[in-house]
Amino acid sequence: MFYGSLSNYDSIDTLKEIAIKSKPVSMSFDHRLALTSWFLWERVLNKHPNLITFDAHRDLTEENELKRIMKQIDSSSMKTLDPCIFEMLDRRNDTHINMACNLGVLKNVFVISNDLSDDDYCIHKSRVRVFDDLVDSIISIMSKEDYILDIDLDYFFDKSDDTNLFCLNESRLQSFLEKKLVFPNNLVGITVAIEPRYCGGIVNAIRVYEKIEHKIFNMPVFRDYYQEELAVLNEVVNKKN
Repeated sequence: MFYGSLSNYDSIDTLKEIAIKSKPVSMSFDHRLALTSWFLWERVLNKHPNLITFDAHRDLTEENELKRIMKQIDSSSMKTLDPCIFEMLDRRNDTHINMACNLGVLKNVFVISNDLSDDDYCIHKSRVRVFDDLVDSIISIMSKEDYILDIDLDYFFDKSDDTNLFCLNESRLQSFLEKKLVFPNNLVGITVAIEPRYCGGIVNAIRVYEKIEHKIFNMPVFRDYYQEELAVLNEVVNKKN
C-alpha cells in the first residue's frame, strides 16, 4: 500500500489532524489491503462507520473460509494493527469485508456491485446489503451517519465476451460522478483499490481515478508526500465560497 498527501500519517496525532482539516485517503493495488485503513481509522478516530463500497465484484467470502482464518487470529492480534491479519486475507480479495465485520470495525455494509445480486443478511453484528446502483436510501444514510467511501476502480469496467478485454463503461462512470457521495461531517475516509488487472491495465485505472479525484477534491491528492498543502473536499470549498 502507498500513501499520498492526505494519508501520509506517521503518527496518531497527524492522522487526527488530517481528519479535522480534510479526510484521510489511502490507495492500494489489491482491494483486500483496504482493511488496514478501515481497521486503523475505526480505532484511532474512534468511529464505528458504515462502509459504502463500489466494486465489480461483491467481495463477500463464504463464512466457512473466514472462520478458518479467524481461528488463526488470537485476541491480542485483534487489538493491534497486526500484519498477520492482512497476510491471511485471500488474494482473490474476497475476505476483507467479512473480516472487518467480524473484527467489529464496520457498522453496516452497502455493496454497490456489477454482480447483480440483491442480498440482505448479517455478518457478526453488521448488516450487509447488495445493490446494483447507489439508491436514495443509501445516500440518506450517508447524510446522517459516519461512513467510509470505498472505490474499487474495476467497478467502472466491463469484460468483453468477444475480445476478453476490459473496457471502460462510460455511462457507469458518468452516473457515479453525478451522484452526491461526500457529506463532510460524516465521511471518515476514502479507500481506493486500483486493481489494474480488472481495468485493462494501470493506465486505464489511473485515468478513471483522476476523474474521481477531480470530482471530490480541489487539487490532486497525491501531489505532496510531506503534506505541505492538503487537498480538501470540494464540498467544503464550495460551502466556504
